[in-house]
Amino acid sequence: MDEIFVCEPTGGAVGIGEKGALWLRVVVLGKSCHAFMPHLGVSTIGNLFNRLFSKFKKDNTF
Repeated sequence: MDEIFVCEPTGGAVGIGEKGALWLRVVVLGKSCHAFMPHLGVSTIGNLFNRLFSKFKKDNTF
């Protein structure tokens, strides 16, 4: 997204506003496998959610 319209009263003046952003780079490892033998693979999404939820449970912030 390059532009955004903010519907707030500015008296007709152009205003620049920003609430902020948080950019993260996350690396999660997994292992692909054939659908016939899923037990040989490791779920990347499952690992990501397990790590996130265990972190939140430890900090009591979730």
